[in-house]
Amino acid sequence: MCNNPEGPPSEQPFDFAEHQKSAVSAYLKVQQFYKDLGAVTARIIEECLAKRGVKVHSVQHRAKDPNSFGRKAALPSESDPVTPKYPKPLEQITDLAGVRVITHFPGTLSDIDHLLQEEFQVTERSDKGEKLLEEDRDQPGKHGLCRMCCIPVVF
Repeated sequence: MCNNPEGPPSEQPFDFAEHQKSAVSAYLKVQQFYKDLGAVTARIIEECLAKRGVKVHSVQHRAKDPNSFGRKAALPSESDPVTPKYPKPLEQITDLAGVRVITHFPGTLSDIDHLLQEEFQVTERSDKGEKLLEEDRDQPGKHGLCRMCCIPVVF
């Protein structure tokens, strides 16, 4: 047994840069799935809107940008800043696929809200209109998280 004159070995600090790199590498392997999921979800929403006669400006979809995913994966935990907020980013980050419904009139939002409640399992909802207007951003409206076949979809 060797004696360590400096005392017990110190733990290495968490390598956030390596965590980010590893997370992005893993995400790039599945990003196409989330692109496809966003497209399919947008198509379902478009069909449901048409069936209900609800007119909107557009329905857009996206998969999370890999750089954005990496930055989010590397965020430190609020309760323990030396550990990551998302130790398992692909399992814990919920906005990997997103759909945006842009309306002509604010009154249409309630129709869309009802549609989403009927067609998807809505697990989280928020009205970010006031906050986004305060931040001078052009995305006021309702945001939420839905599940479709146990896969998170952000709207």
